[in-house]
Amino acid sequence: MKKYKSISKHPADIFKHLVLLILAALLTSDLTSQTWTGNTNTDWNTSTNWNPASVPTETSNVVIPGAVSSGNWPVFGSNVTINSINMQPGSQLDVNGFTFTLNGQQAYIWILGATLNNSSSGTDIIINLCTGPVGWADYLRSLTVNDDVIFNLSGSSLLIEGDQSPPCQY
Repeated sequence: MKKYKSISKHPADIFKHLVLLILAALLTSDLTSQTWTGNTNTDWNTSTNWNPASVPTETSNVVIPGAVSSGNWPVFGSNVTINSINMQPGSQLDVNGFTFTLNGQQAYIWILGATLNNSSSGTDIIINLCTGPVGWADYLRSLTVNDDVIFNLSGSSLLIEGDQSPPCQY
């Protein structure tokens, strides 16, 4: 007869297992991210501008670093839908008159010290932002928006905006 070790139900052990599970989920999320390089040009829809080299889809977790050696920042050529984004301090994004949708399903939306531009005159920046299920806090910190912006919010997690200095500028 085989003996099985029982799983501890002590609160400290449960907490430790929960922390490890959360860390594993975050690491997996970062490992599956696509990072903007701008190696070819500024076109969001060019696969060689991304590492790994494929255009992000609605399930993609995207990172736009605070500096790119190419100097090419992403510019939309159509409406864009992705799962999550991490725009790091110093990063830029030009929506070019197109709608930006962030699904936020069990992932983060961090726009920190970034600049959102709109090179298409006569249009507003439109961001559909789903904060996802309870448990994921999303952040807009020290954001600069160089046009009128419309945020269409949905989801049940927190959206924390402008809670650090310098404040967001719209």
